[in-house]
Amino acid sequence: MAGADLQGAMACALDIAAGSGARWLVLERTPADGPVRGALDAAVAAPGATPVAILGHRRPVLHRRPAPDYLDGRLSTQRRKNLRRQRRRLEEELGPVRARDLGATDHEGALERLLALEAAGWKGRGGTALASNSAHASFFREATGAAARRGAAQVWVLEAGDTTVAALCAVVDGRGAFHLKTAYDERYARA
Repeated sequence: MAGADLQGAMACALDIAAGSGARWLVLERTPADGPVRGALDAAVAAPGATPVAILGHRRPVLHRRPAPDYLDGRLSTQRRKNLRRQRRRLEEELGPVRARDLGATDHEGALERLLALEAAGWKGRGGTALASNSAHASFFREATGAAARRGAAQVWVLEAGDTTVAALCAVVDGRGAFHLKTAYDERYARA
């Protein structure tokens, strides 16, 4: 859609909202920049209104390095000792521990593991897991599936023996990795 068409579409949507008696229009999770925000700002400014951003959210990005040395020098001796102990406990209880990126080879299967882990935990019990809302889960599957088809999705699983104990999904773009979702099996949280 061309910029003028986008602005016209925004103006039409605002007219419909105003015609129905709306005095406020709240758009959650709308980017603070880009063509959609520009068209919205232009459409709002035309009748003399002023858009106001009430809350903002910045999402961190991990800048990828050639060598996987992100944690070098960042973990205390005690934290490293605890991680080694946790790994030993998982290996004793379940078998060998390994981390694998299944995003390219089995994106759908790995994503289903992540969604199942999240649904089985506190988010599932609270009704806030993605799988608790079929529309949210479907959107997440479609969005990450599109990224996977471009080679831009990672779904990492941490396995111990035949058990998936944790999973995370990230989208990779250029040198950046954007973390989207993490889930873990609460039975092994204190392993």
